[in-house]
Amino acid sequence: MEPKIEPVGSPTLLGEGPYWDEETQTLYYIDVTKPILFSYKPETGAQHSAEIETGGPNERISFVIKIKDKKNKFVVSIKNRFTIVTWDGESPGPLTPQHLVDVE
Repeated sequence: MEPKIEPVGSPTLLGEGPYWDEETQTLYYIDVTKPILFSYKPETGAQHSAEIETGGPNERISFVIKIKDKKNKFVVSIKNRFTIVTWDGESPGPLTPQHLVDVE
């Protein structure tokens, strides 16, 4: 069977950093132009988003990765920082990131 490829999720200017969570069957992704985290469940068509508090208009996010064995915990990059964000995949936020480490 051929895979079906179609646009999904909320409209974004530049959707990036897709992460598929096999356990919850959820696609997580970000909009590089805005500090927003998105979730999409193909089975139900449910789409949600939450704004992330970045600390400034020029501090963009570039990826989201779920932390293994940590419910609702994600590593999110903000500019040159890795942060941890807690999100249930549905609440609108704003989400307050916890600083993890700066990267060069």
